[in-house]
Amino acid sequence: MLESKDTKLILKIEEINEKNSVAKFQFCVQDIENAKGLLFYKIKRYRDDDDYVTVYTSEHIKNLRFDESKWDEFEIQLTLLCNGDEYKPLRFEVFEALKKKKSKLLGACDFSLWDINTDKKMEHRLQFDKNVIGMVKCLKCHVDTKFTFLDYIFGGCDIEVVIAIDFTLTNKEINDPESLHHIPSDDHADYYIDIEGNKIKAKNQYYKAIKKICEIVSYYDSDSVIPVFGFGAKLPPYFNSVSHCFALNGNMFDPEIDGVDEICRYYKKMIKKIKFHGPSAMAPLIRFVTEMTSFQKIDKTHQHYTILLVFTNGKLSDLQSTIDEVVLAAKTPLSIIFIGVGKHKQSFKTLVKLDADKRDLHSSTGEKSSRDIVQFVDYCKHKNNYANLVKETLKEIPKQFIEFMETNGILPLDHKQKNQNKLKFETLERMKEQEETQSKEGGNVFFKHLENKFINECLSLGFEEENVVKLAQEGVMSLDINFAFEFLSIQQEMNKKKKIKHKKIKQQGKDGGNEDAWNVESEEGTK
Repeated sequence: MLESKDTKLILKIEEINEKNSVAKFQFCVQDIENAKGLLFYKIKRYRDDDDYVTVYTSEHIKNLRFDESKWDEFEIQLTLLCNGDEYKPLRFEVFEALKKKKSKLLGACDFSLWDINTDKKMEHRLQFDKNVIGMVKCLKCHVDTKFTFLDYIFGGCDIEVVIAIDFTLTNKEINDPESLHHIPSDDHADYYIDIEGNKIKAKNQYYKAIKKICEIVSYYDSDSVIPVFGFGAKLPPYFNSVSHCFALNGNMFDPEIDGVDEICRYYKKMIKKIKFHGPSAMAPLIRFVTEMTSFQKIDKTHQHYTILLVFTNGKLSDLQSTIDEVVLAAKTPLSIIFIGVGKHKQSFKTLVKLDADKRDLHSSTGEKSSRDIVQFVDYCKHKNNYANLVKETLKEIPKQFIEFMETNGILPLDHKQKNQNKLKFETLERMKEQEETQSKEGGNVFFKHLENKFINECLSLGFEEENVVKLAQEGVMSLDINFAFEFLSIQQEMNKKKKIKHKKIKQQGKDGGNEDAWNVESEEGTK
């Protein structure tokens, strides 16, 4: 707000040329005799209003007078340096640093990026009041084209979001008011007493986090149809084994759910069916998603990237195994975002360690992670500030994405020609549908591969093909062969009993006539 009537606000606007390039420079000066203090320089860009604006300020170095005084190499965006125009005039000003943060201009010279590029050994006289006070040299000048995250997106790169939810008993049972998966009911209290004696209303923290975060990341997903998995629970109908990766919709061969509302609906449905258990093993889940994302071919013409979103309270029981899987996953087109649910900050220490912002991750064999692919977000810390929540959730994705693409030499497809002359809406919609179809086909190939693998494993255990194929077609919650073995064993035993009964009925029909057989069958039906 401008409070004084005499205050003027001046806006200076320049048109920016869109160029995703970066220039690397290194400069030195020599023969500056009249400076005893430290030296630094500023690079200024010429503006269209006959003014100059500072775009870079160097570090301070000692003046070696008769020898070359070298500054460190630095990198700068071409849009910032010269608005993407290599002929735009630049001003190089050398200063002497004085006491009390003051400085003195020693001399200046003018040149352009084109001047430096055409004369790699460029030298310029530094002048002050038309007097030469020394020389400036450009020791290094290199321009690299840098592509942005949006260049790949507009070029047709398929982004897939995968969601995983922690159903371990460390979250507490759903009828416990302190449970992070709490469901209100008349059968139990809807509040709990905290350590200070306050009555706290029970809330389902997972539901709130899933709904809010999924709305954020779903915009990244190419088709908004998202595979959703759970881990750390015993599954129906027998509840004998713990699954570390199961489909929220009950079908591992088609685990995709359409939209955030449907994800929330399946979540509320599933937590009433399963039994929370443990241990809190994360490695099997990451291994599965790594296999999923690396199953598809990736190169310049087949571009895809996966974002795994894990909702957890952070109480991992297999930290080193999880680190091993993250190190392997770093070689694939995958990023992992851990959403810390709950207020137990101590539990989040493992997730902070996986984030590896301060220390690189190393596998149990000593292999260093090739890149940082993990981001940790404390949901409770940011839940009341939507802008911060969005920022914290997504801030590392573009950087991690670009690092993978650059490391593997994958350039974005040309989208400028695709969108030239603002193509008609119908054409753009048709193109989008084609891209979504290709994306779904890629995913379907992987899940079909899982189905075939599952069928072959079951057949190798001696189960009847008819039962195995029927089970696969109906869908299984988990790929764990123990679940299939349990289900198919009982199914096979039931089929044997049916065959024996049928054989008895048939035999009785032969011995006592068709009428007796009909009576037996009728009685069986009545039962």
